[in-house]
Amino acid sequence: RDAWLQSSIDDARQGAAPSSSVSYSHLCKLTDLIRMHMFEIVTQYRAIFLDFSSLQEDPSSEDGGLLYGWAHGRLSSYLAVLCRGLPNLREGNQIASVLDKAMYCGAYLGREGLDFRGCLAPHFEQRV
Repeated sequence: RDAWLQSSIDDARQGAAPSSSVSYSHLCKLTDLIRMHMFEIVTQYRAIFLDFSSLQEDPSSEDGGLLYGWAHGRLSSYLAVLCRGLPNLREGNQIASVLDKAMYCGAYLGREGLDFRGCLAPHFEQRV
């Protein structure tokens, strides 16, 4: 699944140049890919490997290791790309649109315990 997600991200990155319109479209595509595919991957992983009865008996057995370590790495990479792409946005409506998409993505992934919206503020504050 990780290779599939990476190939989707690479496909979205093809042809990206540092101009404002391309950066904007690339950040929008990337945000949508992260939202949709990471949610699918986490949901499928939890459906296959997570035993909910063990969570009720022993809270320390929660599936925080492999899955959330992978998700943290993916989200850190996404935030790094977002941070690099924000300076290329020149219009306020593009910045607002990317922020809206990123906030929605964070809220959507929050259903699976991956809410990263608090990490967005510093990046957008610096840009504005």
